[in-house]
Amino acid sequence: MSSASLDLILHDTYFVVAHFHTVLSLGAVFGLFVALWGLPALLFGSVVCDGAAILQAFLLTAGACLIFGPMHALGVVGMSRRVPEFADVYAPFIQLGSLGTLFLLPSALLALRLMSGLALGGSGFRGSVVMEVSAVPLCASVHLFYLHSTR
Repeated sequence: MSSASLDLILHDTYFVVAHFHTVLSLGAVFGLFVALWGLPALLFGSVVCDGAAILQAFLLTAGACLIFGPMHALGVVGMSRRVPEFADVYAPFIQLGSLGTLFLLPSALLALRLMSGLALGGSGFRGSVVMEVSAVPLCASVHLFYLHSTR
């Protein structure tokens, strides 16, 4: 932690676990998905800019917030990270965190489906929009590529 007083208070709590997973894990995962949805425009001239990719990003964000939000709250109230048992007063927070995993599973399956479609040269779904970069750009990554490719 950046503050010595906070470090003393929150050192052995769930706050540290939640903070670690939020910063490191989600930073890497969101970075990979940004590259996954942005690189096809640069490499292949097509981009996934449809409802499935937006739904996947929403489910991932909602699941992460539902998992790690209650963990931060539990750490602030003092729940220890090394004790396998917890007081019954913490049960609703833990159940809310468990509910967040139900958002992450469809997000992961949807991401795998979209990635398999990109690997096969499609968009991952029948009827999904795979645009040529020279066509009407709808996503921000397409705008950037479109500007660079016309110069």
